[in-house]
Amino acid sequence: MLTILLLISFVLSASYFYVEAVVHGMAKRKWLVGGIMLGPLLIPMFEISKHMTVRKAIGFNSKYLAA
Repeated sequence: MLTILLLISFVLSASYFYVEAVVHGMAKRKWLVGGIMLGPLLIPMFEISKHMTVRKAIGFNSKYLAA
């Protein structure tokens, strides 16, 4: 039972990473494979990478409103 829950958790997190990577213009396959392999443990790295992608697109010295 626990194995099935872990498997479902990894698949759902991989699909979440894929969709969010598409939305934010990041590498889709990298985050999909990472989500399948690491599951929810990848969330902090994904959030940092997403933030860095936004900062690279906008610029590091500019201000932006994070709503």
